[in-house]
Amino acid sequence: MRREGSKLRTAKWIEQTLQRLVFGALGDRPIADIRRSEIVRLLDQIDDNSGPVMADRTLAIIVRSLTGMLPVLTISVRRSCAA
Repeated sequence: MRREGSKLRTAKWIEQTLQRLVFGALGDRPIADIRRSEIVRLLDQIDDNSGPVMADRTLAIIVRSLTGMLPVLTISVRRSCAA
């Protein structure tokens, strides 16, 4: 148990990773304005600079973050389509 616990990612580590690698590259824009190609370029850059493991971990963070936002995004899209 102790050995496995040391491998878990903390909220602080996730936040630091997003601040260091993602937010600076994508800027302060709405999620809807970010294109898949931008994410691919970002992950390629992370792969080149920090290695493939960090690129994979960053992708996992992005996917989990967006998956958590999916209900909010769906409501937002429905409201804008209804107008």
